[in-house]
Amino acid sequence: QYTEYEFAGPDMPQILRAYTGLTGRMAAPPLWSLGLHQCRFHDYGQDDILRIGAEYREREIPCDVLWLDIGYMNGYRVFTWDTQKFSDVAGMVSQMHENQFRLICIVDPGVKLEPGYPVFEEGHAKNFFCKTDSGKLYVGQVWPGRTVFPDFSREEVRTWWGELNARHASVGLAGIWNDMNEPATGDVSPFAMRFDRDGENYPHERYHNQYALLMAMGTHQGLKAARPDQRHFILTRAGFAGMQRYAAQWTGDNFSEWSHLGMSVPMSTGLGVSGQAFVGSDVPGFMGKATAELTVRWVQYGAL
Repeated sequence: QYTEYEFAGPDMPQILRAYTGLTGRMAAPPLWSLGLHQCRFHDYGQDDILRIGAEYREREIPCDVLWLDIGYMNGYRVFTWDTQKFSDVAGMVSQMHENQFRLICIVDPGVKLEPGYPVFEEGHAKNFFCKTDSGKLYVGQVWPGRTVFPDFSREEVRTWWGELNARHASVGLAGIWNDMNEPATGDVSPFAMRFDRDGENYPHERYHNQYALLMAMGTHQGLKAARPDQRHFILTRAGFAGMQRYAAQWTGDNFSEWSHLGMSVPMSTGLGVSGQAFVGSDVPGFMGKATAELTVRWVQYGAL
């Protein structure tokens, strides 16, 4: 069964007010999250990220946040650190705080299927991962290799995921970056994935569009429970109606091309009139090399 809502307006601000009254409104973000964020798909080590922060300060370029992509993890296992590259995470974060930087790390939904890996072992023991019609674990192929996916349609799974995020952030992370959360399953079709909610088996299509929303919901609840006196920052690639309650959003991997800058404007404003107020794109593009002029124009877009 589906319910249809009509928002009469008559003008766009009234429509948006009514729509967000139904789906929820964004909470005030932490002030630092409105500043410049430094994030690249690069295999950084501890010394590298500290050096980049020092460069910003030496060159007197305002910057508030440094980000770490998948390379910080141990073999792309979520909620782990590569201790070879990051031998003193607490010390690194402390040094970043002294230089007025916050740190955000990526967390994907895919969990490496590996006996002995605590996140997999616990989730498997508690029956928290999605299955196929035959009752076997659904296995995708993502960064860690063979990968299983939490069934975020279930409240207890979201609670577990939130607790994992809170423990991960306890080293001093200022926020969490949710990526690959469409969910991306590599060269394995996602449509064999099934969701088991309230004892009923649902096809993948039922929760495909909501998967990222439910993941962000669990992440937000975990951070809020651990740090109730703080504003929280989560960034997501995918989303659904009401995502603005939990996370900011960016438009995904793009190219350093004028055409992609052009597309970024209607994409971001479209999200804005869909209730998602905190949006943006990779500046000046995720792939390729931007010219100086394109970089300046894209920074202008980012500021707006």
